Amino acid sequence: MCLVVSIAPQVPESPFYLYSQSRISANFKAYQEAMQGLDYIIGYAVKANNNYKIMQHLQQLGSGAVLVSGNELKMAIKAGE
Repeated sequence: MCLVVSIAPQVPESPFYLYSQSRISANFKAYQEAMQGLDYIIGYAVKANNNYKIMQHLQQLGSGAVLVSGNELKMAIKAGE
């Protein structure tokens, strides 16, 4: 059974966003591979999606954070703890 179909009945509210940790990881690693040999920083745009768990996961993979406000900075610091 599709994961979304099995989770959907348990979610009481809409909208509901389901993210794939393995896809996020694979995409991040693809960026890393594409940038090999260059001086780079991969940064997660906090304003685009301030999902704490995604920020935390990407930080663990080595991502930085692109932010424009104090609250975004606080979230990014907390994700790195």
